[in-house]
Amino acid sequence: KISPNRIEKMATTAEIVDIANSFILSSPPGELGEVVTDVRALLPDEKLINASAPRTFREYNTEQFVVVDSPKGHKVLITKYGEVADGEFLDPRGGVVLQFDHIKQQVNGSRPISGELDSGS
Repeated sequence: KISPNRIEKMATTAEIVDIANSFILSSPPGELGEVVTDVRALLPDEKLINASAPRTFREYNTEQFVVVDSPKGHKVLITKYGEVADGEFLDPRGGVVLQFDHIKQQVNGSRPISGELDSGS
């Protein structure tokens, strides 16, 4: 690990967070957890990325089209095109909206579709 004093001379805290998030967003498909673990180990304080993690993980998951299991028994892609609200994604085949945890990369629940397909979005 690089000492905090040395890093502060090299980059601001905001720049360190931007660099760390860049590494995370560049994670190969399926390797997000491993990259996050490595990035946290490199930081002088792993809490630096905690505030930006939800936004960064959301961007990663929707850009990488993460595949999850629907409670209806089939696979669903998590994409920005299927997002209907913060953490909610359409499963048109199952007729539900999935509640998705971006940090854990798992479905936490679902609710029936109620007009999301009719909005034209």
